[in-house]
Amino acid sequence: MAITTHPLYPRWVTIKRRCYGVTAPDYPRYGGRGIKLCKRWMRFAAFVEDMEPTFGSGMTLERIDNDGDYSPDNCRWATQKEQQRNRNNNVIIDTPWGRMTIAEAAERSGMNYYTLWTRHQIGTPLFRPLGPGNHTDRQPLIFLDTPWGKMTRKEAAQKSGVDPQTLYWRYRNGKPLF
Repeated sequence: MAITTHPLYPRWVTIKRRCYGVTAPDYPRYGGRGIKLCKRWMRFAAFVEDMEPTFGSGMTLERIDNDGDYSPDNCRWATQKEQQRNRNNNVIIDTPWGRMTIAEAAERSGMNYYTLWTRHQIGTPLFRPLGPGNHTDRQPLIFLDTPWGKMTRKEAAQKSGVDPQTLYWRYRNGKPLF
């Protein structure tokens, strides 16, 4: 197989361009910040030797530390979704599950991403656990006490197999959840 037809070759060329191509559009975010390719990976064969065993179709190369160099100990293959969550411009928030990006919190809670983002931007509480009779949102984020611990309605629905709307109705009307 010719080097240029190897599936990892375009990725390796992109890394080199980002780090050393001063006229490349993305150079300021990589080489311009001092990010470089490790000496070993200047040879394509070494890059392939280190990264091909864990490569999968549709994966992209991710630097674990966004301020670190491209090297075997700082790179891994990731999905596009994982890559997006490791960007240096992500907003990290405190949630009932710990610190995470707004996208992760939206996915975990079942809330709309833009609802959380807007609440963060204007400084209102991100998560408003509601008590009986305090239903200002159509379907608010609520934390249910379940046999599996405290969890969101979405998590409880997935765990129990009960429809999330049914759980919400039962919660709101003071009925047993399960």
